[in-house]
Amino acid sequence: MEDNKKVFIKASNYWAIHDVALLGNWSRVQGTKLQALYHLVQRRGKVLEGPHDIKYKGIKVLEYGDGCYIGFIRIAYKAGTFFPCKLHVVSLQELVKK
Repeated sequence: MEDNKKVFIKASNYWAIHDVALLGNWSRVQGTKLQALYHLVQRRGKVLEGPHDIKYKGIKVLEYGDGCYIGFIRIAYKAGTFFPCKLHVVSLQELVKK
């Protein structure tokens, strides 16, 4: 997952993303913040390499910390709007930093 341009995130937003990715705590990322995070991952993220499962094909992930990545699988229920939708979080951590 190299060649990814750095995305600079405020400390408060880093911890909010960290809470979602690793702890499943959605309290600080709801509504427009959730929509903005999803669009940030789609615009600045890199396509996930590796798993050949159809579920993970084409998913974009964003490095939000040193070796920590977040991505989303979105299932839209209504065309043309972000909500209502179902989001699955893809959280990855590098085990060995090269």
